[in-house]
Amino acid sequence: MKALDYIVWITFGTALAYCLFQVFITWQPPGLEGPLFFSANHLDPQIIIVRRLYAIEGWVCGSGLIIYLAIRSLAKGNSK
Repeated sequence: MKALDYIVWITFGTALAYCLFQVFITWQPPGLEGPLFFSANHLDPQIIIVRRLYAIEGWVCGSGLIIYLAIRSLAKGNSK
């Protein structure tokens, strides 16, 4: 079971890190750093859409990891 835990942690961690990299580094508009705020009104919609899709993927990965950890902790609590 430990090997499965490590595989799940590495998979979710890698996916989450990849999404963060895409949102905050790869798809960062030139000349802007940090949050977009009102600058998003003047950007190409393609950039905004791609950033949002990667952000959604990141939320799904993070939620999946949290759900997995909750199930594992409940399973360990019931096995005692």
